[in-house]
Amino acid sequence: MPWQVYGLIGIECGSDMKTTYFVRHGSTDGNETGAYQLHTIPLSEKGLAQVVFVAERFKNIPVDVIISSDMTRAAQTADGIARAVGLDFIAKRPEENTLVVTHGMILKMLLAVMIDGEHTSPEFFLKLDRFLHPSNTGITKCLWRDGAWRLVVWNDHAHLG
Repeated sequence: MPWQVYGLIGIECGSDMKTTYFVRHGSTDGNETGAYQLHTIPLSEKGLAQVVFVAERFKNIPVDVIISSDMTRAAQTADGIARAVGLDFIAKRPEENTLVVTHGMILKMLLAVMIDGEHTSPEFFLKLDRFLHPSNTGITKCLWRDGAWRLVVWNDHAHLG
């Protein structure tokens, strides 16, 4: 997966302020049963419905670019949001408002690095892993400002009712 992540550990972002939203992919049958999932597992009916709700929500949130892993469930979620807001999802762009469709464990690791930087340890990550539980299609908002990341919104899933 060709991930490009800027500004996490002392890498210049190129702008004074950037807003990044993270959306966990929609639900799959495996999410609903706690099963291990392969790369190709698609969204369940519940997950497809979640994508409709989160896509509608992003019609009112400024987004310049959408980035997604190429796993089927993440790509389906990104594509649903992209179609709703009239964007393509791609890997590298200079925009200031970015939406990243990712997976729960990756989201928690990104937050760990945003909080603790290059000093992030397995012990610190395990504490976050036990504490943070992202919902499918939950929205997390982070700001890059004055050389540091700030967590503004964690796991907002009000669009699911």
